[in-house]
Amino acid sequence: MIRPTEATFCLLDQHTFECRWSTLQALAAHKSPKIEVFYFFAEGWLNRALANTTVNQADLTAWWGGEGWQSLPGMSGRVRADLLAERFRSELGYTYSRPFPVFRTREAQQVVYYMVHASDHPAAIEFMVRAYRESVSPKEPVNQPTLPIDLPPPTTTAAEVP
Repeated sequence: MIRPTEATFCLLDQHTFECRWSTLQALAAHKSPKIEVFYFFAEGWLNRALANTTVNQADLTAWWGGEGWQSLPGMSGRVRADLLAERFRSELGYTYSRPFPVFRTREAQQVVYYMVHASDHPAAIEFMVRAYRESVSPKEPVNQPTLPIDLPPPTTTAAEVP
């Protein structure tokens, strides 16, 4: 049993359509303040997955929580992610919600997921923004100290090294 005073978060790491909207509704209604949510929302392959789902479209309706999923292929990834974050606020009642892009690599900057973070805690989004910036910002180059070691000249073979 999760008590109302216990800080709680839930990570929903789905491939594409596995998490039903009813699950999010249950999480949001479970306690106050609400269970903080980290929801992985597919981006890199979402258009292809939507186009290839010709049977079991009821699964898409259950995932999105209605027929609105049909408008997703015409939207950019960021617009879709912003729409989902807005739904966390307007339909699930979260005070704060924001999508954060998750990149394939730091260099490529190709978005594969958006991690939608939803919380009622006033400092949660600020903490998340700071953590996100630290995780995706370019890292400082590491300066390796050089040690004064006498090395053999480059023409020397390994067999000639004493």
